[in-house]
Amino acid sequence: SYSLSVVRLNVDWCIAIKVAFDNKSFMIVNIYTPYESQQNEDEYLAKFGFLSSFINQSDFNCNFIVGDMNADISDTCSIFGQHLVQFCENNNLDLSSKENLPVDSHTYINESWHTTSWLDYCICTEDAHECLSKAEILYPLATTD
Repeated sequence: SYSLSVVRLNVDWCIAIKVAFDNKSFMIVNIYTPYESQQNEDEYLAKFGFLSSFINQSDFNCNFIVGDMNADISDTCSIFGQHLVQFCENNNLDLSSKENLPVDSHTYINESWHTTSWLDYCICTEDAHECLSKAEILYPLATTD
């Protein structure tokens, strides 16, 4: 038997669910952060501050944070990418999608410029990361923004 419950965080950019089955439980947090620009940097950092507080206060050791983080960690010029990596380091989180997917992966296609970016991620606590056996991007099912 299993149970699934919605965790209301009272924000419009983040929702979570708690899943329990076979005496195991975990939480999946889905987020959307603003696109990278200097005018959005304070909001971006505030959202990761909120997440940090939420995860640290969580009763769960097994947490998955997934979603559109609008940060390209493969681009050394991406300030948001640097913030994302720092968030993971500060909170002892694994950037599981980076560790489990090929380096040439992408989750966004810019049709105007014919370029790709990796903007969507799966970030996990250590316990959650150890549960992952496979990660893949289903490109045939993908669409553009």
